Amino acid sequence: MAPQSRSQKTRAKILTSAYAVFVQFGYERATLAEIAEKADVHLQTLVRHFPTKAEIMAAIHTSTADRFEFFFLEQEGTALARWREFIKICSEGAPEIFVFPTDTYRFPVITPQGQESVHRMKELLATGIAEDMGVNPALDIRPVLIACMLTAGNAHIAQSWAGKRFKKAEFVESLVEVVDVAEELVAEHLGPKTKSRKKAS
Repeated sequence: MAPQSRSQKTRAKILTSAYAVFVQFGYERATLAEIAEKADVHLQTLVRHFPTKAEIMAAIHTSTADRFEFFFLEQEGTALARWREFIKICSEGAPEIFVFPTDTYRFPVITPQGQESVHRMKELLATGIAEDMGVNPALDIRPVLIACMLTAGNAHIAQSWAGKRFKKAEFVESLVEVVDVAEELVAEHLGPKTKSRKKAS
């Protein structure tokens, strides 16, 4: 992977800072000035990269999908094991907005990039589940339905807890329970050889 340019590093710092500011104050109350201060850049520098909060949000959505795709394709194990691990990693930051592209309470701007990021994550997950099940996703709809269940379930939990006080452990536990159910669904359709191989690993 090529090293980041100075501009790319600045953009990344702005997005990280904006995420933190949105979490702290909510999307509506957050200002570009607060984001610039958090990122330790001049306001003019921030505006040059992102003229509006909506554009920052769109970039966050895209970068979230990019990070998920990189993580999902680089990790080993079943698709659901990788999904579970991604949930745990994300929960270390701001668990209540794990699926913030669909969280209209804290983040009322639902950008096309936000919708696309959710779609990309669902498609990657569905493809991985289909591989684990040994089925063709173009002919068997079950992997897509399981992926929809997971992404929609996570979004629902994230929305339910948005802006409320809760323990991270409870949040992660609820999400993992959804993954456990999905694993049971997948296991029901695995052949004997695949089951024994999973058990031995």
